[in-house]
Amino acid sequence: MSFIKPVNSYPREYYLKKYLIFAFVYAFHGFGYMYVNSKVNTAKLYDVSLPIDRVIPLIPEWSWIYEMLFIFPIFLVLILDTVEEVKRVGFSIVMCDLVAYPVFLLFPVMSVRQEVPMNTASEILLNFIYYIDLPTNCFPSLHVAVSMVSAFAIYHKTKLNGIWAITLGILISLSTLFTKQHYFLDVVSGLMLATFCYYAFYVEAYQERLFRWFSEQKSRA
Repeated sequence: MSFIKPVNSYPREYYLKKYLIFAFVYAFHGFGYMYVNSKVNTAKLYDVSLPIDRVIPLIPEWSWIYEMLFIFPIFLVLILDTVEEVKRVGFSIVMCDLVAYPVFLLFPVMSVRQEVPMNTASEILLNFIYYIDLPTNCFPSLHVAVSMVSAFAIYHKTKLNGIWAITLGILISLSTLFTKQHYFLDVVSGLMLATFCYYAFYVEAYQERLFRWFSEQKSRA
């Protein structure tokens, strides 16, 4: 089974549409996340930590796995064949954002971070993550949601590539705990959000039915 199809299998317009969709989705996700992160009211923060969160150790080396979320767009571009598949996974990710952003603002949860020295490359990377990402926007974890939606989409396309994609998604989810970026409930809620959005907007594509309904109503008016 080939990992990707030859470049000349599709017209140039196909790749242009594919890349533009991914560029929009990840720009919306990245800039939207940072904007909401800067607008969270830190006067009242909620604590969703559990005893298990106090048992999980801080392991700076997991910061490398944490950053591997950003390679999923590359895999999605290579593996998903059709523009329709790209639209569906893109819509699923955007819907994860649109569900999470209001929760971040209305129910701000703050993770408690430990002081991390800067003696190793892993510790430097973790401090950089802490610097650019304020310790809010925690519940649900979009790091988990986006990585698992991506993993589910790859698994849906091809089981062979999907096995390592799911494995990577699980490792990324665990990394949010070992880097102390998220609590256990953040991860669980992120996984639930990913499962819902993947099933509703990638598998069932409810958005297409909704768009058709609006189109029909508009044509009747």
